[in-house]
Amino acid sequence: MEYNIRKCKNEDRFEIYRLVNQLKDQPLDRSIFFKKFSSNLFDKNIEYWLIENHDAITGFISIHKNELLHHNNTINEIQEFIIDEPFRNNGLGSKLLRFVLNRFQNKNIELASNKSRLQSATFYEKHGFKATHNKFTL
Repeated sequence: MEYNIRKCKNEDRFEIYRLVNQLKDQPLDRSIFFKKFSSNLFDKNIEYWLIENHDAITGFISIHKNELLHHNNTINEIQEFIIDEPFRNNGLGSKLLRFVLNRFQNKNIELASNKSRLQSATFYEKHGFKATHNKFTL
């Protein structure tokens, strides 16, 4: 399967919106999403990457660089990671994740995953992640 990984551009926002909504129970507000997406493209502490197959965007990953007081080093946190439903289980998610792991030299990378996504936990563990924290929400 041919693929290309590249940084996101503002014109990708419609496809990224479609993908990110696959993570949600109900659609996100489009205007708020587009405003955040466009603004974040220029934030030096946020990176948006996509994987495309024959010019069709099939996956997206975002990394937020955080300077946290309880860590000596910058933490690179994966905030969103999605492969389009029809393209899952074809290795594209592994390719995109390996790209990010290599980019940050497998150092100081964290992520959180919804407990209902059991396949995601298995996927992350297969790529060397360990479940070391609990995340609580209101």
